[in-house]
Amino acid sequence: MTRKAWCYVDKLRATLIIISLSLLVGQSTQAREFTASPACGGAITGGAGAFCQVTPEAYYSTLYEIAVCTSDPMASSTLDLTTCSVVWENSAGVEVNPVALMSGSETLAGTVNRPPDGTYGYMVAIVDPALGTKFSITIEGSAGTDGTYYSTATLYRNAPLMTTNAADYAKSTDVMKNFSATGGTCDPQLDADVGEGGTMSAYLVNDAYQITSTSKRIDYEEGGGDPSQYPFYSITCDGATKIVSVQKMLNDGITISHKTASLNLALKVTGSAGLALDQDGDGDPDHSFPGPWMGVLSTTEVQ
Repeated sequence: MTRKAWCYVDKLRATLIIISLSLLVGQSTQAREFTASPACGGAITGGAGAFCQVTPEAYYSTLYEIAVCTSDPMASSTLDLTTCSVVWENSAGVEVNPVALMSGSETLAGTVNRPPDGTYGYMVAIVDPALGTKFSITIEGSAGTDGTYYSTATLYRNAPLMTTNAADYAKSTDVMKNFSATGGTCDPQLDADVGEGGTMSAYLVNDAYQITSTSKRIDYEEGGGDPSQYPFYSITCDGATKIVSVQKMLNDGITISHKTASLNLALKVTGSAGLALDQDGDGDPDHSFPGPWMGVLSTTEVQ
């Protein structure tokens, strides 16, 4: 019996996330850069493995901590908050839906702290690696099946499926365990230039907030398809339990002074936080994933 390893979808997951706010042991960490995808509309172009981006109906991300820093807290392989001031934290985590906040605001449950007066050039967020999204897109002019496609909760080969059956419309969830572009080894770091938000780096860390770069293979014996194609597998970064996202803000960051009345965090998801994947190149979507959101800090000053 021919045995074929399936890791194609996992190769592509490295393009799926930036949190704003290929590596075996013994090798040096090589960071990858995020590449944005075109907006969804009509058929998906670009061939097999192409993505398109859309504003989702809903998006789900669990936050544990947000801090502002005067220097990069991930300059080494372990999170170091000695130059940081934690502005919000909740050890149990709080799930937020940035899409729901587009027409308003929300106070997150947790402990809020005022940072000391000063200028902070970095923001750091500690986030759960499980992300969710819910969206639909309409496909026209594809070589596959045209119509409206919906995200689902159903996984096939460890990836959430899309369907034309509206009755199955649901949140799809993806757990980020590797940022590798090749899928063959663990890559725990992803870098991105996010324009007005500055530059960002996301790191997969363990419970001690150390970057994890040890590769671990996980096999899946899922139903469907040709049994001769088993096993399907993915390569993960062993021990990854959190994502630490570090944003280097533009224009020297934010300044806190005696006039500062509030510190505000906006979560931007417009046009990017839903990703549809055309796996086979026929122009219609096969899988749905949560895409990037971006955090933008601002202050409110009293006169």
